[in-house]
Amino acid sequence: MNSVRESCPATTSALRAMMVPVADELPPDILVIIDWLAEYARGYKLPHAGPDDPGRLQRREEHGFKSDLMLRTWRWHRDRVPLDAFRAACLSANLSEKDTATLVGHLHNRQLGRRLVPNKARKDWTYDALIASKGLNPEEQVDLGEPSEDW
Repeated sequence: MNSVRESCPATTSALRAMMVPVADELPPDILVIIDWLAEYARGYKLPHAGPDDPGRLQRREEHGFKSDLMLRTWRWHRDRVPLDAFRAACLSANLSEKDTATLVGHLHNRQLGRRLVPNKARKDWTYDALIASKGLNPEEQVDLGEPSEDW
């Protein structure tokens, strides 16, 4: 008898492949940030990790992400960065499922209007310099129309 994993086509690799088209909905600055986070996480693999291990995101990077969510609220607005597209982009950039869930959770909380508290060392952190280094304008705010009642 086949195991459940063998009979189920929705393995992690298959899910990542199915989510790629959704990630194309994201603005280029968000994709730059996701790629940078994934690259940073790859630098933190455990010594005994296998070749498929994506590495782990460090706490300081998580706090930097929270800081940018708080300081650049317009960048992370739900009309600009849908949660499903963000999740798909994180997984396709090869962030671990745990790190992806953490980042999506922070994004979701911020889009609900909740306050996030980064540590003191990262409280003024933004991704503006990273975005500018890729030739994009970090201050370019997208007109999102009239604010919704629940934002």
